[in-house]
Order: sequence, then C-alpha cells, then structure tokens
Amino acid sequence: PGFQTYTNPDPLPPPPLPLPQVDPGPYIQPDNFQQRNHQLTSSIMACLTKDNKISQFKDLSRRFRQGALPASEYYTICRKLFQESFSKIFVELLVLLPDTHKQQELWQTVTAGVEQGGCDISTQCLACPTCLQIVKNNDFSSHTQQHSLDKDFPTLSSVLLPPGAPPGLIQDFPSLGEPFGTQKTSVWKKM
Repeated sequence: PGFQTYTNPDPLPPPPLPLPQVDPGPYIQPDNFQQRNHQLTSSIMACLTKDNKISQFKDLSRRFRQGALPASEYYTICRKLFQESFSKIFVELLVLLPDTHKQQELWQTVTAGVEQGGCDISTQCLACPTCLQIVKNNDFSSHTQQHSLDKDFPTLSSVLLPPGAPPGLIQDFPSLGEPFGTQKTSVWKKM
C-alpha cells in the first residue's frame, strides 16, 4: 500500500570474479645474499643507533614476521624510523626478507602507498611472475635463471620404460627428486 516497486532500467553488472589465490613459491636467495644481508644490518644499525631505536625495530620486525603486525603498520613505522634512509634500506629489507608471503604483503602495501603519493620504491623492484618473489630489478635476470634450472632437470618420462610396463605408467611418476607417489607442492602450502 503506497509503495511501488522500482525497476532499474539498466541491470547491474555481475560482481567481478575473485582472483585465484596464487601461492608464492619458496624463497630463492639473491646473489651475494650474505654480503647484502650484512650490509643491510650495518645500514640499519647506523641509521637507528643514534636514536637508540634498534630494539624497537627488532620488536617491530619480529611482530610482523609472526603475523601480529599488519604490513601497512610495519611499512608506516619503518618510514618513520628510517626517515631519509627509508627508500634505500626498505628496498633491501623487502628483497632480502626470506618469506615470499610476507614479501607479498609488503609489496601490496608499497604499491598501494605509491598510488596514494607515498615513496616510490616499487620502481626498484619486480614481482617474479613465476614464484611472486619480490626481487630488485638488477637481480631479476639471475633470479629467473634459477627457475630455468628447475626446468632443465630431466623427468622420468625421458627414461625408457621397463619391459612389459603398461603404456600409461610413466605419467604416474613424479619428476626426479621427489618421492614416489607425491606431487610437487610449494613449501608454503605445508605451513
């Protein structure tokens, strides 16, 4: 009574399909990882020693790695802690972080920050299309070569079938290096 139904002349478009969840692969150490990690530690110490904020940064990093601190907060606090050294330090911090899930969380924050006028460190890094690891632009070539090495190892299909073996048997074998009956899975799926 008194209400009329409204019919929109233009139907609403269907909601976008959710993007498939892509599981980042295991972390691949960049060239000179140990040396770069040592240099990063020295840079962080030099930057934070004068303000006596090293323990704050260590606690912040521990909480982020354990999932108790969101990437956006970690990013914001690091910007405040490192100030003018932020761009140099944070890029190395990001690419040397040996957890591709955490790298992806930070990368999404970094790229969102760029869109909102933040520090543009995203021009110095790339996300690997194969494993989603964040690498510096100049490390990209050697990183992708590591993936091509994975493809160079032979599979059991290149081995001759034993006499009397059923014709479809070879498809049931995993590639070399994996126990029989297992499928290739990312290390991160097990966590």
